[in-house]
Amino acid sequence: MTVLECDNLTKVYHQGENIISAVKTCNFTVEEGEFVAIVGTSGSGKSTLLQLCGGLDVPSGGTVYINGRDIYKLKSEELAEYRRKHIGFIFQNYNLIPVFTALENIIMPSLLDGRKLSYPHINELLEILGIADRIHHLPHELSGGQQQRVAVARALINYPSLMLADEPTGNLDKNSAKELMELLLKTKAVQHQTLIMVTHDDNIAAMADKVYRMDDGVLSQDTKIKRYTT
Repeated sequence: MTVLECDNLTKVYHQGENIISAVKTCNFTVEEGEFVAIVGTSGSGKSTLLQLCGGLDVPSGGTVYINGRDIYKLKSEELAEYRRKHIGFIFQNYNLIPVFTALENIIMPSLLDGRKLSYPHINELLEILGIADRIHHLPHELSGGQQQRVAVARALINYPSLMLADEPTGNLDKNSAKELMELLLKTKAVQHQTLIMVTHDDNIAAMADKVYRMDDGVLSQDTKIKRYTT
């Protein structure tokens, strides 16, 4: 089943008299359960594409379908609710609320959505991500790797079918990055999710089922990066 489809997606920015085409007529699909990596140089448009896929930015043309639904036909309030219920976001800079504990950061999406908290689910996430002993700590009391794990737990709290990750290992050392990827792939398998990740790391991209390369706003499939077999 197709989880995400981009149909003639474009994004143009106007900076004074300059016109910047960040995404140029993008067409691609992602199937249920796939791990898709998008690679490319800084400024190539890959993060813009990810934001468009998740409804965080408005396209200049084309549209995005998630589970067959045109997300840009939704009103802003409906789109915000749809994101909370169906999409999990992980960012490079964590985006944790500094005055909230790790646990409070994790459960915030559920509270915003008016959901009853599932403590077995929360405990499962904490155990999988290895942060059960850090839930009462504030973000500044956590290491970068621990903060990113909290951000992952927050993204997973509402059982999203689609995970969008923008350079989630960018601020981590090599070992922490490896651990985070193992955890993401584990939670992906446990919760039967689809994962789309923007990364600059070809080693991480090699773990994906499909790799796309973004070059000056143009997306094309990359068959040169060899997949890991173990």
